[in-house]
Amino acid sequence: SDSINTSKSSYVSYQLPIGNDSITLSHSNSDYQQRVGYAIKPFISSGNFTSSELRWKHVLHRNSQQITELVQGLTHKTRHSFINGSEIDVQRRNTTSWSIGIHQKRYSKNGSLDWLVQYEKGVPWWASPGPTDYLGEATTQYHIYTGKVNYQRTLTLWNRKATYTMEAKGQYTNSKLYSSEFFNIGGWYTVRGFTGDRNLAAEQGFYVRNTLDISLNQNHTLYLGLDYGKVYGKSTEDILGTELWGGAIGMKGHYGSANYNIFLSTPLQVPNGFTVPYRVLGIQMSTAF
Repeated sequence: SDSINTSKSSYVSYQLPIGNDSITLSHSNSDYQQRVGYAIKPFISSGNFTSSELRWKHVLHRNSQQITELVQGLTHKTRHSFINGSEIDVQRRNTTSWSIGIHQKRYSKNGSLDWLVQYEKGVPWWASPGPTDYLGEATTQYHIYTGKVNYQRTLTLWNRKATYTMEAKGQYTNSKLYSSEFFNIGGWYTVRGFTGDRNLAAEQGFYVRNTLDISLNQNHTLYLGLDYGKVYGKSTEDILGTELWGGAIGMKGHYGSANYNIFLSTPLQVPNGFTVPYRVLGIQMSTAF
């Protein structure tokens, strides 16, 4: 086998509502280890990522059909990468960013529209400069603009209740970024059909996810997915291509307090030379106490 992957992650958050405001504290930690066997001399690649965020939301307007919020956040991230246990100093990251945006959710009889536009600025607080920060190259003092949209509409298909969902996300910047801030496509949460171990990434990009849920009964739902993503920017000169298409079919639901999601996804279009598994089978299980 070319590589053996192991990974583990954890996430914790706490939310405090105060009138028209809410404050959320969250922290995530991820570790991975990969045995790379296709090099001339096989090696172990490993790493650790952390992200801590303080997020504040303030309700600007609310009625029975919509809510509009001002959102601000402060995020601190660290990254450490290793080869055979020795840290790669030039890949070490210790960054902080501040963000501000507008979030709105609108409800109608047959669906909802949820969107966010946000500006993010890299700041020097509790952070360390990157190796090229002062050389006119990639910088931790970046400017990034992002947008997210989630649209849902209820339908009736073959006398069954159905829901169509369109999710889209995009990133724009005129800054030179380190790869840790790149926009990535290829994985269950971006373009389905890919494991996420190999993806396309660049300074800018977007993806669109389309999902049709068809209710089989009160507890179980069949769904179909079709996704597309594209990346842009100077870094695309160094990758095999810029576009991915992927599809998925799955079943989700619950038995009592146990939730399940079983899916089969496949890449539909990839760049030449971009070698990925033809099928991705996944099972997700969760329960509530």
